[in-house]
Formats: sequence, structure tokens, C-alpha cells
Amino acid sequence: MNSSTLSSATLGHSPGQRTSESQDSELTSNGNQTSKILNQVKSELQEQKQQKRLLRELHLKRVQSLRKELDYIKATEWRYQPIDRYMDRNNVSGKNTLRTLWKTPSTQQNLDKLVKNKGGVIITDNLNVILNVSEETNVSLTIQNVDDIPHVLHRGCFMVKKAQSQLELVQPCVADTTSVLNPSDTLTYIFKCKAKFIGTSEELFIFKFKGFEIGRIFYITVKPKGTQNKIRCTSNTNNKTSGSNIPDLDKWDQSTYIPGIRPCKPPQFIKVRNVMFKVPRHYWVIIQQCLNERKSQTECEHAVGNAIPSLLNRLTFQSYKDRFHALLYLEEIAQTINIQQYDIASTIMRPYGEYLVMQVPGLAEKRPSLLIGDRAVVSFKWDSSQGKLKYEGFIHKVTSSEIFLKFNQKFHEEYNSEDCQVTFKCSQSVLQRCHNAINMATNRLGSDFLFPTHDASSIISEDTELEPYILQVKKRKFIWYNKNLNYYQKEAVRNILKGHARPLPYVIFGPPGTGKTITLCEAVLQILSTVPDSRLLIATPSNSSANLIAERLLDSGVIEPGVMVRLIAHHCLGSDSIPDRLLPYCATAELAEEGTHKRTKYNGMGPRLNCTMSVLGRHRITIGTCIALGILYNMGFPHGHFTHVLVDEAGQATEPEIMIPLNFIHSDHGQVVLAGDPLQLGPVVQSKLAKSFGLDESFLVRLLRHFPYQRDPTGFETHYDPRLVTKLVMNYRSLPEILELSSFMFYDSELIAQVSSKRSREAKLLRTLAAELPERKDFPPAIVFHGVNGENCKDNDSPSWYNPEEATQVYLYLLKLYKCGLSPDDIGIITPYQKQVLEIRDLLMELDVALPKVSSVEGFQGQERNVIIISAVRSTKNFVDDDIKHSLGFVACPRRLNVAITRARVLVIILGNPRLLAQDLYWRNVLIYCINRDSYTGCSSVFSDIEDSRVELNNS
Repeated sequence: MNSSTLSSATLGHSPGQRTSESQDSELTSNGNQTSKILNQVKSELQEQKQQKRLLRELHLKRVQSLRKELDYIKATEWRYQPIDRYMDRNNVSGKNTLRTLWKTPSTQQNLDKLVKNKGGVIITDNLNVILNVSEETNVSLTIQNVDDIPHVLHRGCFMVKKAQSQLELVQPCVADTTSVLNPSDTLTYIFKCKAKFIGTSEELFIFKFKGFEIGRIFYITVKPKGTQNKIRCTSNTNNKTSGSNIPDLDKWDQSTYIPGIRPCKPPQFIKVRNVMFKVPRHYWVIIQQCLNERKSQTECEHAVGNAIPSLLNRLTFQSYKDRFHALLYLEEIAQTINIQQYDIASTIMRPYGEYLVMQVPGLAEKRPSLLIGDRAVVSFKWDSSQGKLKYEGFIHKVTSSEIFLKFNQKFHEEYNSEDCQVTFKCSQSVLQRCHNAINMATNRLGSDFLFPTHDASSIISEDTELEPYILQVKKRKFIWYNKNLNYYQKEAVRNILKGHARPLPYVIFGPPGTGKTITLCEAVLQILSTVPDSRLLIATPSNSSANLIAERLLDSGVIEPGVMVRLIAHHCLGSDSIPDRLLPYCATAELAEEGTHKRTKYNGMGPRLNCTMSVLGRHRITIGTCIALGILYNMGFPHGHFTHVLVDEAGQATEPEIMIPLNFIHSDHGQVVLAGDPLQLGPVVQSKLAKSFGLDESFLVRLLRHFPYQRDPTGFETHYDPRLVTKLVMNYRSLPEILELSSFMFYDSELIAQVSSKRSREAKLLRTLAAELPERKDFPPAIVFHGVNGENCKDNDSPSWYNPEEATQVYLYLLKLYKCGLSPDDIGIITPYQKQVLEIRDLLMELDVALPKVSSVEGFQGQERNVIIISAVRSTKNFVDDDIKHSLGFVACPRRLNVAITRARVLVIILGNPRLLAQDLYWRNVLIYCINRDSYTGCSSVFSDIEDSRVELNNS
């Protein structure tokens, strides 16, 4: 295809930009037509200026409001801490993020002094109360004067707000009653204690005598539900990974494998075969040594770095291939080790037609995560080979609890329900495609694309062949398919069509709820209409996001039959991963060369099977996951076949993954668009070592961290070079109170809420929940921090944590939300540990409560709910340093926190131990945010200075 034809669709110039001399003369000769075009351009410019002015005014108002609030905060003891919003890898891993918020020495001394008996007055101490949920009891406290002189007790006072207290003074009825204690007199105070907050809470009550004060702390423990008969293993269990799951390399070499029957027989004639990459033996040796010697993560990183120098060198174009091949080898080793955690020491398979069926515990929860094409390797200790003869069975079907296997036909005939050992092996085709993509990227894309370093003036395309088309683009009336796009979304589409920075990628930076995918769909439709000869490849990291963009394009009503194909892998057939409405647009690819394969199958309703390059290549839009699209390379699709490659959720793909679709673009004439959010969750990487050396950093994040893509608030009005990046800032998901927190912590306070805090559907729903939330004068809180001083536990057979107290508090909140009319579909429960997911599910099922979605943060990325309940789990300092170092859980994992709090439209409820979480910089800001908005409840938070607290309470 002619390069000028391909590029004419992708480039245009902004209104008012000068044309060449020849075009100027042409415009002059056209007279009235030219004048009409110029007037249209002026009108568009005026409209854009007016929109910008209005948006700036609105944004300035919100920033001024936030600054007033921050000025107030700076005047208090609680202070926000500065945050690196771009999350340098060193900060994300937990370095320099801890802040100690336990009682300062001076505060602790004041407290110790306060609770001491003095002046000859002795008051009952050791006030420990243990209750079940909703129980009540009375607690008596005696004051005795053992001095020789009388003492005057002026009053007693609580140090917490009434709504946050579980105590009520019963006798005397009025706390301000003045009493005189003569020598040897006693006085009794009686408190009613009602269990409201699960876990352990501390409440301070101060007796004010003439000349001195004495304080008493009540320790109130409310036991969680469902734990009476459960054996709980406390947090001092340390499960370290041993070397038991490392394959014995010598035995591997000596074993004999009998291959099974694959789900899809590989063709004999493949146009382009992948180069096969095998993990070098010395990689296995160093990993085996680290695990056998039980080295810490830091020691492992040091040992692996010394053994593999490319991991320690700075990433450059010269080190690109070696670095990523090494990272992919580490990932393959980790996947092999992790899947073997689910090996079965003893099981029996049952025949079912042409299959042997095996039960696999944990399959429903993807522990292990097995797909069609993975293998189960079976051996028998009692046979003559003593387990060295192994039989490979390929998975042909996966249900919630069983896998359907096909072994060698002779094995099926001879197997008679004997007991066997099973080890699982995942298909390595994904990693093999990544290896090959890295090799191609250096050849096809080059250093300027992979490591852009141009200054602004040299970015603009100098392709003179595009000049004749500039006037044509200006003449064309710009019609938006989606009439609801905001200014920033339109700017992103305009900049993509102009294509000034080609061949460098264009980035749509889309924070949560800003309409990133909608913007990408509009760009797709505009390219289709602008460039008749365009061919678009749309890639995503997951099937769910590929389905979403395909459905959005269909919803536009513009896509005609035969224009779009949704390419799927064979393992998607027969599963629930593809919506029914997309099935007629789906297709699987045929690897064999044309003329050597079976014909394409199509029944008119379902997906087309075994499609050749000529069949797939005639569609103008091809949609698939980054990995699935790798098959197009093996089919022989030529370099430059696609004029545009657009990647949605680009921040969730590893760099090798994203190179698979990007390699199809022509590095001179094609255009790449990356849409995503660098501040949400990154790619899923199993290897901790590969993570520490950078495999979990996406290409999108790497670009935005360096010139010319990095943020430049002084150089550009929008803070990014508009030829390269558009940041979407209009949020259509959350109430302002939810949005302001994430906007401040992660997005430079630039996000603008489009959901009204008073008149929106979300605001009305929040008002219906007011009775179940902390009381506030003006409006119910949209974000609540409920302090739970519970116990994080770990079973001996699991490395995952759970917190029964927080699980019970989740149950109590669910009852309240259901009572207010919410349904399970309105609610999402997010927790970072799989064991807590199971704990919450088991408790809700045991108590016969409707079950909403309970999952990790990863399970909610890209989703939203009216109400999100977050259970942070960790409650003691033991081993939290390990969590911080390895980015486990929520502590020192800002991206997880960001995703969790931005899933909610109406209400976020956070359950966690405030004293522990406040050690983390980001969580400290969340806690302060809630305290200063009167939306904190539950156990006492970090003790502030006793004197300052009392003055504030007395003035209230």
C-alpha cells in the first residue's frame, strides 16, 4: 500500500496552522470556498478557547477549595505527606514510605503520667471487657480516697466522640456532677458497654479532681462471628518457600516422557515458526541454590544479579534483548515452581468417553489456574521405572472442579484406576511469543521508537507526501459519533488524527472513570471514516477488555458486517469468556499455510474456525489479546499490514507482551496509540525476582517516566506535550468526596468530578444510607475509615493472611446495606489476601447472607460498584516489613490502594488497623482525610497529644 495513502488518514493539522505556499495559492484562487473554510476554523478555535476557559475556571475553583482544606490541615497536628505521584520503582517497592505514627515519647509519657494514681486517690484499673457482637454489660469502677484530706471530683469526661464510643455513663447520671471524697470514702462509677466495633478498642475516660487528673483506659474486645470452634494460628507463623518444588534437573534429564494427544494438532507446514527459547541450565541452578539455602529476597536478588549481569545494567537499546530474555526466563522458572505447589501426591482418574477425568482441588478459584492445552504429567511409583516413566496428558476441557485429559491411546487402554502422582505444567507458548516479540522489536521498531529521546522540534513528522492531504482534512466537516465526549476526549481524538509525533506512540492517559475506552472507540471510528484504506489492530491484555471494546464498537451502530473480527484462542471455545453477541464476529486462526489445511468452518451463528490469513486479513478491524494476536506473525502477516495499532489497558501488559502487536506496525508510516493508566495495577508477574528487575513495569509506564513523554507543567498548558499525550481529567464515576482523595494522592489534584454531590443519583443513594454511617452535619460521608484492631492470622498450611474480626465487620456492614435496599450486585468486597476472600465467603455462607463479589484488587480492575468495602487484613507489625519490601497486600502498594478506592460510585468503607496502616505514607493520608471529615469510626486511632485533644473536645 502506498505510504501516502496510509498516512493521509492519520495526519491533520490544528486549526490556524500554516499550509505550504502552493496550498496558500490554491486557497486564494478558490475565493469564497477558502473564506468559508477560514471562518469555520476561526469558529472552532473560538469554541475551543471558550471551553478551555470554562474548564480552567471550574478547575481553579476546585483547586482553591482543596488548598483551603490543606491549609487547615497544615495548622493541625495531622499533616499530609508529599507523595511521588509518578511512583518511581524505588518508592513503589516500599523504600522511603514508612512513617512511624505510634505514640511519640512525649505523648506516651503524658499518657503514663495521666493513668497513674495520685493525690492519695486510687481508681480501679485493668478494665478489660470481652463481648460478643451486639452484647451489653455493665462495668463498675471504684474511686477510693486513701489520703488524710478530702478531694473534690469536679467531673469525668470521655475522650472520644459519643458516636464512636461503646461506653455510656450510667451512674452518676451526669458526668459534670461535683463530688467530695472525704478520707476513706469510695465512689462508684458504672458504665454500660455495648459491643459496636469488632476487635479491640481503647477508650480513655478522665477524672478531673481539683489540682490533678487521673485517666483510665477501657480495653474493649468484641469477638468476631464464626470463630468459636475454629483453631486460629496467630501471626507469628512464618511460611518460607523451600526448595521442595524445584524440579530435580538430573531426574528431568533421566525421565522418559510419553506424549499425549494435544487439543489442536500442530500443522506440518507453518509459514513462520517461532524461535524456541529454553531456560539456560545455570538459571535453574542459581534459583535452586537460593531456595535450598533459604535466602531472603534481597540475597536472592544479589545472587541472581551477579550471575546474570544484564539484569543489573541500565536498560538501553543495546541491552534490550538480553535483559528481557533474562526476565522471561525468570518468569518461566517461577511459573514452573508455582504450578507445582498444586501437585497431587495421590489420585485416581475416572474414564469418561474419550477422556480421563481428574478432580483438582481449588480449580474453581484458579488455584491452580489451568487452561486447555496445559499438561498433567502422571507417574507411578510402583512401576518398573520407579516413577521415571512419565505420561503427558493434555487438558482438553476444564470445569469448576475437574479437568478432562487425553494421554497416549495405549495409556487409555491400559489404565485401570490405579493410584498415581500428578504434576502440572503450563503451556509456555505465551512466553515463547514474548521472547520472539522482543527479538523482532529491536529489528522492526528500532531505537527511536523503543527509547524516544527527541526534543520537541524534531518529533513532528517531516513526511512531505502528506502535504497534499492537509486541505482535504480541513474541508471535511468533523462529526462526532459519540455526542457526549468532553473537551479532553475530543482533543485526544484530534491529536491522534493529526499524528504529529508519528511514528512515536500516542498516549491516552486515562485515570479511573474518565472514559478512556470510549475515547479509544471514537478514535477507531474516526480513523475508519477518515482513511478508507486503514486497517486497525486493537490489542488488550485480557479477553474481558477485548470483549468490552468490541461491544462498545458494536454499540456505535457504525460497524457493518465483515468490518470487524474478534480473534480468539482455541481455549476460549466452549467457555463463558466470550459474550453471545460477539460470537458471530469471533474467529480462530489456522496456522498451516494456505492450501495445506482444512477449510474454514462456519455455521452462520458461532465463531469461524480455522481462518486463514486471507480471511482474517480482509477485515478492517482485528481485535484480540496481545498474546492471541501473536499467531498472526506465524501466519505470515506482513510487516506494515496494519496502518494503526491501538492498545487498551496498556499499563496492564508487560513490555514483551505489548511488543507482540506493536511489531505489526510500520515504523515509518504506521501509528500506535496506547491507552491506559500508569498509576493503576500493572502487569501480573509471578516471579518476585523478575518483578524486582523490572518485568512488572509496562511500556506505557516507562515512556511516561522519561522525556519527551514525562509531565511538564511549565512547558505545556495541559502539563503534557499534546502531540504525544492527552490526560483525561473529567471523572464520571464517583462522588466528589471519593474522587478528591485519589486525585490528590495520585493525579496532581487535576481530576474534575462530573457527579453532583447533591443532585445526582449517587448522592440520593448515599442519603438513604446516612443512618448506617458516621453522623455528620451537612451530608453523609462518601468515604468511611472504620478502625478494626483485629488479629491477622495465618494457617500452617497456607502463606496467606486472614482477619476474622474484619470479616465479621464486613458481615455487619452487609446487613446494614441490604436493609437499606441495596442488592449484592451493588456491592463489592476487596481484600488483598486469598485467605481473607475465603474467610469472608465462608462466614457469609455460614450465616446465610447473600454473597456479593469478593475478590482481590486485581479481580476488580476495570469494574465499578455503588459501594466498595475494603478489608486491609494486616493488623500487627510482624512481617509487615516483608509485605512492604515485596509489595504484598495494601501496605506500600499505592497502585492497589488507588484501584481499590476508585471502584466506588457512592461509598467506600475501609476496614483496617489505623495504627498499622498509618505507618505507610499513602494510608496515612487516607486516615487523615477521613479524620478531618468526621468520617472515621471504630477503634481509637493513633493517640494525639493528650492536652491538645482535651482542649479540642472541650471546645466542641
